[in-house]
Amino acid sequence: VGGIATHHRQLVEDLVEELQKVAEESLGVTLAPGVVGRLCDYSMSVSAWMGGVKEYQWRNGWFVKQKATPLHAMILKEVGVQV
Repeated sequence: VGGIATHHRQLVEDLVEELQKVAEESLGVTLAPGVVGRLCDYSMSVSAWMGGVKEYQWRNGWFVKQKATPLHAMILKEVGVQV
């Protein structure tokens, strides 16, 4: 996951911004500034971990159930998940 945070930083920033809005609206909270940086730092701390579609239901699935968003849907489709 560290490679994604490093080599696709703009995409990560755009996706986090999109999903942050969903989380804040759904949970009625406001996340502290710097979410992207903290998530990328975490990704680098577990950089060798290989994420997979098998975690879809408990990772991405929550966001999809709350609200479909265009970038997230596009990325999920690219990895073979139908939303």
